[in-house]
Amino acid sequence: MHPMATLKAPPEFVQAFSAGMPSSYWVRHEHAAIREHAEIVWRRGNALAHVELRPAPDRSTAWLSVVTDDRPGLLSLLTAAISAHGLDILSARIYCRATGGPTDEAIDFFLVSSVEECDETTYDEAHVGDLRRSIISLLRGETDIDDVARRAKPTSRPTCSPPAEVHFAERYGGADRLTVDTQDRPGLLLAITTALFLQEVRILSSEVLTVSGRAHDEFDVVDWDGSPLTLQRKATIVESIADALSTMG
Repeated sequence: MHPMATLKAPPEFVQAFSAGMPSSYWVRHEHAAIREHAEIVWRRGNALAHVELRPAPDRSTAWLSVVTDDRPGLLSLLTAAISAHGLDILSARIYCRATGGPTDEAIDFFLVSSVEECDETTYDEAHVGDLRRSIISLLRGETDIDDVARRAKPTSRPTCSPPAEVHFAERYGGADRLTVDTQDRPGLLLAITTALFLQEVRILSSEVLTVSGRAHDEFDVVDWDGSPLTLQRKATIVESIADALSTMG
């Protein structure tokens, strides 16, 4: 647990937090969860990035929260750091909060587990601190994302599966929705977000779900400059993601 976790956010901050979140957030969370998330964001203060990790009761999984300023390619940076620290992302919800300032705030929640085959994983402040330092190093440009991605721990989980389904659906709130359906495996979100980063695509929001070993990932995306994607760009992006997934086995 974060050492400041007992501190409570002022009511006016909770209200401002809620007002700045997208409608997709409101429909998924009740008041208690909204307040809990607001307090996580409030504990960021002026830090470049704020990271908290809350283990599940059985300690086999944990919720990882990351709060920082939004930027193009952010999700690929975060997934690279998380994978490099031996954590598998089982699901994720990604949001951008309007702050009223020049930069939106990214508020990302990841359900993670260890890629190591063990009965219990240690989720302590030292582990969180190491992850926080890696994220900050990436945000400052002190570490290269390719170098971090190479440190991601492999897994022996089977990878034989039907071909991935990658396609664009209708537009949502000014963004194009990209959907990826494929077999779940560690490093999957990293592969997808890295492909999007290399294609200079900005992710506005995302939801990653896994059911019975099958991943269903949705991304609301725009071009690097915020403009809608052209049909040619969409075709190139789909091909890029399909190629990235095929190399995973």
